[in-house]
Amino acid sequence: VVGVDGWLGSASLLHQLRTMASARVAQADRALRSKGVEVGSQLFRFSEASARGAHRFDLLFDLGCDSSAPLLEAVRASCWAPLVQEVLGPAATVECSVVYSRPGAQAQEWHSDGPHVGKAADWDGEGESSPYALCVFVPLINLTDEVGYTQFWLGSHRYKV
Repeated sequence: VVGVDGWLGSASLLHQLRTMASARVAQADRALRSKGVEVGSQLFRFSEASARGAHRFDLLFDLGCDSSAPLLEAVRASCWAPLVQEVLGPAATVECSVVYSRPGAQAQEWHSDGPHVGKAADWDGEGESSPYALCVFVPLINLTDEVGYTQFWLGSHRYKV
């Protein structure tokens, strides 16, 4: 998914989400350094934060805390919320994370953001299990050739590749 215009309601909400993400990253950096983790040069994995590689990170938001209320509100009011409900049902849960890279991060190899659960499709495209998750990517910065883009491999969700 590329582009932000209209997805989150307003430029002020986008600014608020960027500010929240930056604050969460700074908070995580302080916590990791207090534990002796050399952020950017050391791989780590905790329940709420992990290094995907040198200078590339995934940081989970705690949607139960008051400071995350605008993020949860934006997700629930988003244009994709009805699709999630239709595909996954009304009991679907929401997780939000900020995925970020710092200068010096290498380009990622092709990868799946979630493992197959159940049965993958056969090579005729038949037999995969029902969906269990839906990943939505909303860039909080302008994407350029220099920054890079998230790319999607059409149909790869159906196979173990």
